[in-house]
Amino acid sequence: IRTHARWDSSDGHYTAYWLSLAAQAEGFDEIVRARLKLDPEDVLALRAEQDARSDLRGAVCKRHRALANARPDSINLQYAAARCVDNPAQQEQEIAALYAKAPSNGWVAAAMGYTHAEHGRWDDAMAALNVARQRVPAMTERYALDTMRLRRMSTRNGDAAGGDLAQQSDTLRYYLALISGKELQP
Repeated sequence: IRTHARWDSSDGHYTAYWLSLAAQAEGFDEIVRARLKLDPEDVLALRAEQDARSDLRGAVCKRHRALANARPDSINLQYAAARCVDNPAQQEQEIAALYAKAPSNGWVAAAMGYTHAEHGRWDDAMAALNVARQRVPAMTERYALDTMRLRRMSTRNGDAAGGDLAQQSDTLRYYLALISGKELQP
């Protein structure tokens, strides 16, 4: 787990999973520091650092805000800082402003997609998550699942095709096999 969490590319399909597992063990801070030393704007590592320990989140967010203030041109660092905003309405405003500036940034698009979904704007949410799925390979598993959920929400009968999404998500492929009864092991 530590080896994958430390060395797998941030574009790897399972890297977010490895980081999540590693966050539960000793030495995770060393892994994150090493990843951020190679790429100080590695959003996957920044997110993992924010989410790893709630008792350290305040200090981590203070540092992330300082990084974002020092680099106002970096959408990735602005996104990481926006994740630290505790007030949901203010966070939504910051995400929307970032999305207006950089709609093709996968992390920002994902955040905007989830914001749209919270307000029941299914089509807007799916459009933003489609960008995120293309731009953030480490999160395609999750984004494909959530896009399928949005498709089901946007159809009247809850039935939506998901073959294109299943190519990006092992979990979704399994769920669709359960529904269809095809390609299941005995």
